[in-house]
Amino acid sequence: MWGRAAAGPVLSLLCSSGTSRGLCGPLSRTVSTMQLKSSEFQALFTDGLKSIAELFSENSYELRIAGGAVRDLLTGKQPDDVDFATTATPEHMKQLFQAAGIRMINNKGEKHGTITARVHDQNFEITTLRIDVTTDGRHAEVQFTTDWQTDAERRDLTVNSMFLGLDGTLYDYFNGFDDLKKKKIRFVGDATQRIQEDYLRIMRYFRFYGKIAEEPGDHDLSTLKSIKKNAKGLAGISGERIWVELKKLLVGNHAAHLISLMYELEIAQYIGLPVDGSLEELKRVWKNVQHRSPKPMTVLAALFRTQDDVLRLDLRLKISKEEKQLGLFLVKYRRDLLKADGSDPYEKDYWLAQIEIAVLGAIFALALVTNSILLLLLWRRHKQVSRMHVFVIHLCLADLVVALFQVFPQLFWDITDRFVGPDAICRLVKYLQIVGMLASTYMIVVMTIDRYQAICNPMVTFQRKRARWNLPVCIAWCISLIGSLPQVFIFSKTEIYPGVFECWAHFIEPWGLKAYVTWTSMVVFVVPALTLIVCQVRICRAIQMNLYSKTHQQSGESKKELKTWRASSVAGVSKARIKTVKMTLVIVLVYILCWSPFFTVQLWSVWDPKAPRETATFTILMLLASLNSCANPFIYMFFSGQMPKDVSKCFTEYTVK
Repeated sequence: MWGRAAAGPVLSLLCSSGTSRGLCGPLSRTVSTMQLKSSEFQALFTDGLKSIAELFSENSYELRIAGGAVRDLLTGKQPDDVDFATTATPEHMKQLFQAAGIRMINNKGEKHGTITARVHDQNFEITTLRIDVTTDGRHAEVQFTTDWQTDAERRDLTVNSMFLGLDGTLYDYFNGFDDLKKKKIRFVGDATQRIQEDYLRIMRYFRFYGKIAEEPGDHDLSTLKSIKKNAKGLAGISGERIWVELKKLLVGNHAAHLISLMYELEIAQYIGLPVDGSLEELKRVWKNVQHRSPKPMTVLAALFRTQDDVLRLDLRLKISKEEKQLGLFLVKYRRDLLKADGSDPYEKDYWLAQIEIAVLGAIFALALVTNSILLLLLWRRHKQVSRMHVFVIHLCLADLVVALFQVFPQLFWDITDRFVGPDAICRLVKYLQIVGMLASTYMIVVMTIDRYQAICNPMVTFQRKRARWNLPVCIAWCISLIGSLPQVFIFSKTEIYPGVFECWAHFIEPWGLKAYVTWTSMVVFVVPALTLIVCQVRICRAIQMNLYSKTHQQSGESKKELKTWRASSVAGVSKARIKTVKMTLVIVLVYILCWSPFFTVQLWSVWDPKAPRETATFTILMLLASLNSCANPFIYMFFSGQMPKDVSKCFTEYTVK
């Protein structure tokens, strides 16, 4: 297969290129002097290749085999594709081919130095030696050269950096052949620098590891460290390029190990894989299908827990329609197949879903009935409605929006497992869901601020003229209606597979979902909660100082303290105001108690790839937020002594009629 050649002639040939960075310069490396004489190599010399080789030789341009074909030939494989490298520039090649009457096709690669010639019904892709002048992690601006080593330096892996002369001489500048024999995958030179030149090289590392390495865990630790450090760069790589590499990885060796390693190195989130992928299921499936030539999606589908995971993958990687349908089919019917042989690991999810439906049904009924009754009673007393009653009326309206457009749609979708309705309904429901959340939240905020004004600035409140429109209430509704508008653009009716639609959100991967959940948490909970806490602390402080002033009016310390507080505050706080303050305080505490677990879980699930999102604890905590809309009417009735009597009276009148 191999013959040994003298070292002198090889070095002499390479130093004659006339470039400043050849082997004669400071970057000179040892070059293999072996010659390949295999049958696979000889089979490449068709009439077409012989014509191309003769043309380049006659014009003093060197032509060598490059890239994957060299790697395949060195391992005794017949390459499917053969790429060539040359010292001729694209312009020189065009002149040669035109003079020889050779047809050129596909000129898209010319700016990168690639010319494709068609000779004897065979295509030959030939690329000029290049130097990367500037790189941005995705693309590179190149400059042509005649230095073979310089071109080798810009390549990704040592096993891909070798050239093979048409006389069979191997030109190996970075010990690629030695790595190939040892089944090692290494970057050319500094791993971090190679990765930052093109972040897709992270995926290529894993792909070639699965193609060449014998052992699943034989990685260089410094290489893995560089990959993890630069994993975020994959976010800027197009999904199509990532999918090309990922598909090849999935049908290579060690696929389950490599996907698991991607999760460890925090790569999965940037390439469309679910943050809570089922790695154990992936390992099980891979073990069963690895020797059966599976399709890439057959393997990858084992990683998905729900069909939503397939849709998110499609949004990021732009997979084909056939691949998408296969993934959805496998995820949908996998559970049925597992049940058939009695090994369904998802059986507990059925009971959890039943509990979720029961809880949502109870919350919906309770919120709808209690808020409707309270709203009816307050409306019957509309001639005697106080300022506080106005806030409670609008809080009831907001809680009804939550019940009708947040709790009920979720209950309906959990029962049917599908969205039913046109795109306009999808967008409207998602819009009103946030309207209800914001309105309920900010109605509590403006009510608390109003109580703060009543306690800390009572004269301002007293002097305020009665207006037809309650300004704080109007502000709360405006914030809710305007702040919910992004929902209309984020959600839409989406066909997840033929004939099946979902009301689906579209986010920019990988950061879109994180930004959405974080922003919603800040607007709906964090900022309002901080505002409520500050107001309640100041209200309590004001009442404390008021009581202190009353009990120490005769002392000198009391007189000094009185000078620092408004006379109106010292005059005393009425029992009615104290009662409304207590009621507001309880509403605030219940609001924080119900919403904090919900948003804690939401933020945890999007920011931590290992968050246990499918557990019963997570599911139950996600439901607690809606309890806030049930609790508010009971709190108001408890602090309003007449309300229970009014409810009884109203019920009696209804039964008599």
